Amino acid sequence: MTRKADVSVIGEFYSHYIVSRFNPATCNIETASEYLSRINREIRFNPNDPA
Repeated sequence: MTRKADVSVIGEFYSHYIVSRFNPATCNIETASEYLSRINREIRFNPNDPA
């Protein structure tokens, strides 16, 4: 789970009950696969990357 405002990581949660208590308007609620795919896309398509 990450904050939408500054994309800082809040944590990794395994309980559906805990996850359901976060506000989806302010938090990105993603599976591990979704999170890693998003991070990899951001790294791969970073226009500021010198490589």
